[in-house]
Amino acid sequence: MGQSELREVFSQAGAKFTDRPEYLEERADWATKDVHLYPNSRFGIGVLSYFMLADEIEVVTRRMSRRGHEHAPTLKVMIAGPGHLFRIEEEHDDRPTGTTVTLYLRDGENAPSCVEVLRRLLGIAEFETTAEHEDFTHTWRPFGLRQRSSPGPRSPGIDVSGGLVHSTPGDNGQVVWCAGGGGLLVDGIHAAPPIPRGADPASADSLAPMGAVVNLTRNWSPQLTVDRASVLEDVSPRVERLLTDAIPVLLEAMPTFLTRLWLLNLAGTVPSVADAIAAVMADWNIPLPTTDGLTDMASIGCFPSDTVLIHRLSLRARGVDEPMSGRRFPEHILLWRLIAHCGTRVLDGLATGTRTPAPARPSDSVLFDLDQGDFLDEGSLPGAVAPRTLARVAMSAGKSVGAVAHRYRTLGYRIAGADPAGDDTTRQATDPIILSRDLDGLAPGIDQRHPVPPGHVISAHFHTGIKPDLIVDRLRWYAFDVSGSSDLPKRLSDHDVTLAGALLDGLPPWLPPAEPVDLGRILFAAHLLELSPAEVARRYDDLNFPTPPGVPVPDWLPQVVPALRRIFLRLDEIQDGGTVALSQIVRTAVLWGVPPREAARRIGELGRPVPDEEVVPPALDGADLELLPRDWLEADMSVGRVTVSAATLFFIADRTGRDLTDIVERLTEWAFDVRVSTEDVNRLDNLDRRLVDMGLATGRNHSEDDRLVHSLLETARQVGRPVSEVSRRLRRLGVPTPGLAHLTEPLSQLDFRLLTVAGHAVAKLPPGSRVPVALVAAAADLAGETVAAATTRLVALGYSVAFAGDDHVDGFDSDDLHILRALELERPVSVRDVIRIALRYEMKLIDVARRIEGMGLSVPDLAAALPAVLELVPWQEEHPGTVNPTA
Repeated sequence: MGQSELREVFSQAGAKFTDRPEYLEERADWATKDVHLYPNSRFGIGVLSYFMLADEIEVVTRRMSRRGHEHAPTLKVMIAGPGHLFRIEEEHDDRPTGTTVTLYLRDGENAPSCVEVLRRLLGIAEFETTAEHEDFTHTWRPFGLRQRSSPGPRSPGIDVSGGLVHSTPGDNGQVVWCAGGGGLLVDGIHAAPPIPRGADPASADSLAPMGAVVNLTRNWSPQLTVDRASVLEDVSPRVERLLTDAIPVLLEAMPTFLTRLWLLNLAGTVPSVADAIAAVMADWNIPLPTTDGLTDMASIGCFPSDTVLIHRLSLRARGVDEPMSGRRFPEHILLWRLIAHCGTRVLDGLATGTRTPAPARPSDSVLFDLDQGDFLDEGSLPGAVAPRTLARVAMSAGKSVGAVAHRYRTLGYRIAGADPAGDDTTRQATDPIILSRDLDGLAPGIDQRHPVPPGHVISAHFHTGIKPDLIVDRLRWYAFDVSGSSDLPKRLSDHDVTLAGALLDGLPPWLPPAEPVDLGRILFAAHLLELSPAEVARRYDDLNFPTPPGVPVPDWLPQVVPALRRIFLRLDEIQDGGTVALSQIVRTAVLWGVPPREAARRIGELGRPVPDEEVVPPALDGADLELLPRDWLEADMSVGRVTVSAATLFFIADRTGRDLTDIVERLTEWAFDVRVSTEDVNRLDNLDRRLVDMGLATGRNHSEDDRLVHSLLETARQVGRPVSEVSRRLRRLGVPTPGLAHLTEPLSQLDFRLLTVAGHAVAKLPPGSRVPVALVAAAADLAGETVAAATTRLVALGYSVAFAGDDHVDGFDSDDLHILRALELERPVSVRDVIRIALRYEMKLIDVARRIEGMGLSVPDLAAALPAVLELVPWQEEHPGTVNPTA
């Protein structure tokens, strides 16, 4: 620098040397000689930033002459602080041209080490650079990267480990492939990638490429934050271009870290680059090293879940942290992997042909690294990929939604609803959020079978900060019906989220579009939001929910309590025979603190049908209120009449000291649904009380047979009584249970296993039924008994055993046992089961089917079912061939 640069640029905040006419003129001159300058100074904050660390700085500088000789004199400056004057002194020495800045740090001995800071942040230097601090020295060779570890999230920095493969520096950057870590550099200095809108800021470093360090320089240097810590623009196309161009260097070096696991980790951040590596390996006939040897990339490819689906690979992968997915793949994907690994010989006896399966791509790990719910939402078409899944995968893979949909279709999947409208170039990080029911980007998604409710759009607006009309546009692009949500008010408030909720809680489920709103909802909303009923009604009208004409304001409105929510909002849940159940009126009276007839009058004013006045008790005295504890009534969620379980009866009796018979009779007078009759209540003993205390008589609806049967069998085993006796006692306590009258002895461990195996399949069979030997063998395996012993015991329990061939029950070999353990015996064997097991043990389909049939189980007709499955298998287009069912 010369004196003018020191006075006018170096010490002036906001002034940049690259803006001076002298620099621009010199830059233009050099450009005519095909020499281009790329300044990395960005902000013009000058020397002021140095005083964040230093009390004083010293500058020694000598400007180079454009002619290469007769350079300017050496200048020295001491600056004591950002607001101080300074003197420019001329030094009479013949030092080289350039500038040296010395900082006298404020913290002295506690000052950070420049070696540590630069090791953390400076990855690749363009020139040889040396940092020294006390006894520590570190040198950067030009364009060379060395291994180092990031100190952690609080001090982000470069994280590189293992072997390194350097590409040749180019005009716009350089790539260094690495075994572990990875990251983004700008002009050689660590920078965090940009964070997509809606993503977690803490995940910034996880967005950088794993398995490679990419250094963006010169024309490809992006905009940065003032502290240079983060990138402000999307650099993914530049990163992917540099990585793709560096693939030949990687494959020519063929480092030991280039394995299946490394490639899948790379696919997690730059899927398209991982795919490109796999494609070049296939073209160059380079196999991919795995935990099980070498994999042919042209036919097998790199599929993330092979190590889960194939037993041999899962054994070799133990202890290796592979990104595996155990989701329930459809049968055609399983068959694809089976043929890829074992060839079409697995179809022997069922189909013939020579077609070659398409290789799996590493980026398929992004497609399948999702929970089951991400694919098959309740509101999606069966077996189809949900729109929210398309959005999430598109963001993860850096691809358009249309491209992701195309890949899913190539893999034999259908897209739920209408396909996305072409190749989306306006992909947004918030798409998965607005497409999810709970606005968290996770399963389940919003229901495609019905119009999108206004509440979802309003809530999404507050979750994302996106205008409602733009949210509607995104939903429309994904082929959702937004006809009921496209005309919302311009200004929305938190109250609108509450009003649009079916339960007035600001959460789904939401009111359907144009759902008429009745008086009860308006009054309850007015109470919750502390608004007048008229204001609530007007706002419902604004939100396109029709309201009744005229809204009265009852004098009891201030006395409404949250526990009465269902009286106002869920009338259908509390009716009995066309009117509000009498027990619900009594419950309401207790919660409202008024006589039952007053409660009935108020409910009637809401337009709810109530019983005749003479049916409703006029009042409740102190003894009555003892039988109606508020904590029970507030928690009660009975549908129709209020349910009184045996557990509730004992609870009231313990609290009041009243006789169970008196309690039952009084509650029955008020039409409560008492599950124990007056006749049975006098026969209850200590064992009944024990059953109640075990939680078996709570009044909950045991709608799942498996849970009910299991509870019965487990309870009988715990109390040491026959199942038939426990079942009889539970029915007396008001718990519906299966009879199982033939189980008249206490259960042994083997008995319990026999009855509960395969989702309690045996316990659900009538006595005398024939049980497949597969179930007997499975129970014997769990109990540590022989199949013969289990067969003998099953016969003693009143069943018989079905064999496929001879009666030699101990004829199971290890393959049979493997297949048996892989079966889901609680349901019929499916085509998918046969394919899944064949893939797991790399067997022919027909061999698996025959072994399953030999266990006494039915197997679908594979020859009839296979053509439709084969039609969906991804095949190589360049080698069409044929695969045909056998006659």
